[in-house]
Amino acid sequence: MRTHTASYVAVMVVGLAAFSTVPRIRTPVHQPPEPAARSDGDTIGGVVTGPSGPEAGVWVIAETSELATKFVKIVVTDDQGRYLLPDLPKATYRVWVRGYGLVDSRAVRATPGRTLNLTAVVAPDARAAAHYYPAGYWFSLIRVPAKSEFGPTGADGNGGASPNVRSQAEWIRILKSGGCWACHQLGSLGTREIPKALGTFESSTAAWLRRLQSGQAGGQMIGTVSQLGAKRALAMFADWTDRIAGGAVPPTPPRPQGIERNVVITEWDWADPKAYLHDEVSTDRRNPTLNANGSIYGCHEPGPADSARSQHRAGRGTADSSLALLGHRGAVDQ
Repeated sequence: MRTHTASYVAVMVVGLAAFSTVPRIRTPVHQPPEPAARSDGDTIGGVVTGPSGPEAGVWVIAETSELATKFVKIVVTDDQGRYLLPDLPKATYRVWVRGYGLVDSRAVRATPGRTLNLTAVVAPDARAAAHYYPAGYWFSLIRVPAKSEFGPTGADGNGGASPNVRSQAEWIRILKSGGCWACHQLGSLGTREIPKALGTFESSTAAWLRRLQSGQAGGQMIGTVSQLGAKRALAMFADWTDRIAGGAVPPTPPRPQGIERNVVITEWDWADPKAYLHDEVSTDRRNPTLNANGSIYGCHEPGPADSARSQHRAGRGTADSSLALLGHRGAVDQ
């Protein structure tokens, strides 16, 4: 999804493509691709080609804002560069190609029921290509403290890491499932760069200290950094973003292969740009068939105004039922 939609939460449904694939990278240029699957009244299909012929394992994305909420459909090309966007509500769509080794192609306007062949655009350099890599690949560039930096000697003896963190493994656990990753990605564009809007700082370490204090979760983020040892953690993050700003890029991810190319993703934007929907659930991971085709439920992470309003209602004995049912601490504990 394009970056201008980042302030929304998307509801996503995954399905299977209309035709099967085999794990080949691409058809040789001297073999023309077979015709695309026939487009019905609610589909858009065609072939994606690049300078060397059909482009296999790239995404074709269709989006529209003509429906009640922004709607996006994403599929993957097969080994002959063919794609089929199924089950499209009646609307005019912007359709383009995205893939590893490419930059986004120019969006083409199209309506369901037509064949639309697309041209992939090869990335001019490694930096441009890496812009689309998953956050985890960018996160792999981070340099956590070496194992030798941990021990019983405390903060003065281990370069600033908290004396309560006794091993590199524990540091990584806090950084990932025990802290940062429990709430958001590390490596997305918004985290691997220091936003210019944040201001001017004497060092990247100072910039990171300021950014971590931003927003309603600022206190929690500072708490996690303190748990790691603020001096060492801020130095690690500063080094990470400095190297990325200097041109460091992660390794190239593989394109989707085999049955991975059968995936169909459907997204609807949820709420509005000012909403901070933090968690959503549609089923039980222990029984993933539960609530098939049912509603998706979510709750937001409230800001100070929401917390004050919830506490006020709770004090009158009329706490907001939705917040209470969702376990909102301000409504329940008061």
